[in-house]
Amino acid sequence: MSVEEELHKKDRSLHDLELEQKINEKLANLDKRLLTHEEIRGLRKLMEQDARARWFWASLRTWVLAISAVIAAFVSGYEGLKDLLRRLIA
Repeated sequence: MSVEEELHKKDRSLHDLELEQKINEKLANLDKRLLTHEEIRGLRKLMEQDARARWFWASLRTWVLAISAVIAAFVSGYEGLKDLLRRLIA
C-alpha cells in the first residue's frame, strides 16, 4: 500500500471516529430530552382531567338545554291553554 493510500485510510478512520462521536453525543442529548415515567404519568393525569372537564361541561350544556326546552314547552303550553280558555269563556 502506498503512503497516500495509508494517509487516506487514516483520514477516513478519523472522520468515521468523529462521526461516531457526534452520533453518540446526539443520542446522549436525546436521552436527556426524553420524559421520565413520573412526567408521563403526570401528563396522562392532566389529559384525563382535561377530558373529564370537557365531558362535564358538554353534559352540563346538554342538560341545561333540555331543561330550558321543557320549561319553554310548559310556559308556551300554559299560555296557549290560558288563551284557549279565555276565548271559550268570552
